[in-house]
Amino acid sequence: MSTPSIVSTEQQEKEIEVQLRQNIDLISMPRTPQHDKYDASTVKYASFKGYAGGKPTMGFKRNTDDLLIWNPNGGPSASVSVSFAWKAVSVSADLGLGSTSGVGSSFRVPSAGNWKVYAKKVYKVTQPNIWGHPYGSPTGTWVRVDAAPTKTYYNHKTRLIKQ
Repeated sequence: MSTPSIVSTEQQEKEIEVQLRQNIDLISMPRTPQHDKYDASTVKYASFKGYAGGKPTMGFKRNTDDLLIWNPNGGPSASVSVSFAWKAVSVSADLGLGSTSGVGSSFRVPSAGNWKVYAKKVYKVTQPNIWGHPYGSPTGTWVRVDAAPTKTYYNHKTRLIKQ
């Protein structure tokens, strides 16, 4: 009755790398780009949970073994601010849509009644330290030039709740 899903570590690292490269390109301090490096000092998680949208108030009336579908896009949404020592980042998520047909994760209803899809989405937020050499000093002392937080989709878990 539950469908957990975790984004691979490799995919998370790729998303973080892209965001870091974008952040490094935006830093105004003169530097020698080929000498930039970063490390992730702090990791936090932003969690969103609640009923998926697209459903009647009392849930979908289903018979035993009927299907309910959860699409991770759309539905109710929320935003939170995740704060670090240097900066904060806003993380937004929607809880998806429940339906009786369409594309998405499917659930087989275990017994007749009114059912809703309950979803939880988690985002991983990392505060990396971005280091670089001052312009004209490619072998000099490393200087911390930024700590722009990055965010990546981490996982989700959904389940059916009988009303």
